[in-house]
Amino acid sequence: MVARTKLHDEPGARSIGPGAKRIAHRVLGSLLWALCPWLFALCASPGEAAEKAAFARQGVVVCEHPQAAIIGADILRQGGNAVDAAVAVGFALAVLFPQAGNVGGGGFMIIYKPDSGTYALDFREQAPAQATPGMYLDPAGNVIPGLSTHGYLAVAVPGTPAGLFEAHRRFGRLPWPRLLRPAIELAARGFETDTSLYLALRRDRDRLLKDPEFARIFFDGTEPKGRIVQPELARTLRTLAAQGAQGFYTGWVAEAIEEAMRRHGGRVTRQDLAEYRPVWREPVQFSVGDATVFSMPLPSAGGWMLKFMFTVLENLRTPDVGWHSALHVNLVVEAAKQAYAERAHHMGDPDKTPFPPFLDTPAYFQAMAQKIRPYQVRPAETVRPTLRPLHEESPETTHYSVLDAQGMAVAVTYTLNDLFGAGVIVPGTGILLNNEMDDFSLKPGVPNLYGLTGGDANAVGPRKRMLSSMTPTVVVRDGQVLGLLGSPGGATIVTTVYQVLENVLVFQMEPFLAVTAPRFHHQWTPDEIRYEPTAFSGDTLRVLQGMGYRLQPVPTLGRVQMIWRWQDGYLGLSDPRSPGGAAGWR
Repeated sequence: MVARTKLHDEPGARSIGPGAKRIAHRVLGSLLWALCPWLFALCASPGEAAEKAAFARQGVVVCEHPQAAIIGADILRQGGNAVDAAVAVGFALAVLFPQAGNVGGGGFMIIYKPDSGTYALDFREQAPAQATPGMYLDPAGNVIPGLSTHGYLAVAVPGTPAGLFEAHRRFGRLPWPRLLRPAIELAARGFETDTSLYLALRRDRDRLLKDPEFARIFFDGTEPKGRIVQPELARTLRTLAAQGAQGFYTGWVAEAIEEAMRRHGGRVTRQDLAEYRPVWREPVQFSVGDATVFSMPLPSAGGWMLKFMFTVLENLRTPDVGWHSALHVNLVVEAAKQAYAERAHHMGDPDKTPFPPFLDTPAYFQAMAQKIRPYQVRPAETVRPTLRPLHEESPETTHYSVLDAQGMAVAVTYTLNDLFGAGVIVPGTGILLNNEMDDFSLKPGVPNLYGLTGGDANAVGPRKRMLSSMTPTVVVRDGQVLGLLGSPGGATIVTTVYQVLENVLVFQMEPFLAVTAPRFHHQWTPDEIRYEPTAFSGDTLRVLQGMGYRLQPVPTLGRVQMIWRWQDGYLGLSDPRSPGGAAGWR
């Protein structure tokens, strides 16, 4: 751990004390507006409303819609455990947060139980059996714009209903139908369109109005409706409540999906749906100081990339590496470049393309650390994936976190991929479908929706699961949950989660400062540092530019939903960049 550090290593930098003081003069000044509602929430009576922060001892829920957080906390009060609450929140977000909350998408879940260990559940979407490597290419072999991002051909087999049902089957406590009841009531009764949803609908209006069902449900003419009522989705959710996951993957819902696919050129069939299964996998595990971090394995690259960055940078940090100093940024960026290069070349569905074991050895991590030199920049074109063993040896996704009174933690990141997915709703069902096929590598070297390139390991193929950056993460110390977190943001998810964890575990920031602090990002290609406007001082910017980095300011990076141990309880924190909220049961 760093005992004392500097904010900048540029001329005139000064050392200041540990903890929050390290960044107070910049973070507090630039983001004071975000802390006010959090501090207010800590003084309020818990459980009555969702605020940006919630302190509680019996359980906490934090997600990207305040009403969904309240629903999750209410499930905890009813005697449900963290998995029960996670199921209820997942279905509530499918109604309230259609930008990314979903029934027609998929994702990942990390579950920690103090009495039995850590579990990783993969309910990532899957390519249909009729998928082919050239399905998005023209006769000349070029990618056809829009084919993998809008409409039914962009849709992969959804995994969310099966994933939530499987988690409940193994770990749930309350009856399954009770967990879907709040979502059913919201869909049938309707809810007022909040600012976040209104702006998202306006932003994607031209694309969304192309689908008659989407236009009918969410728009009055060309303007978003002020109140959203979804009776068809309520019917689908009632079927799920009565029949479990089979109510989605067989029967009338599956028939409706197949009929819509047949009419509009999609490739998902009833057989694809009937044969879909979520998969339990071994979590990625590594240590940061005395804390143990558990994160998601492939087909999410997020867990390995977190491990790579923390392991490689462990011996490169020294006490004089100040938070967001030029040297700090330099080290993180150079590690991120290599991690994203390895992702692009090696990673895909582990059941189809095995992960090279040498990429998870001490010799490999040591060799990668030796490639990074302080104040030296490797241009992206010189950064190469490691091709053989060493001789020495939304953007649109949503995350939510749940913790219960028994210490069970559930971190869930699920997605439709783009904002509102493929922009199509299956007639008669209310199901908004994903456009996850774009997360495959459509052609080697051609970037996807988030600017990420890939290779043959992540090529389109039948029944394959596409590579992801989703990084639901749980941190444990002495057998008890220290915290859990995750974020949406496509390619920026990994660096967002990394920086928040680095803030609390390495720079020892208070949790609310760790989430609020400005961020930066590099993903190998394009070769640029994206940064939030308040991320760097003027001195740091000048040093980074002098080193040869290309700098690109962006409004925000990530929207973290975090729960962290604080005093004698837990603090739920919904990122001020997010429209979400936290709710607790004291």
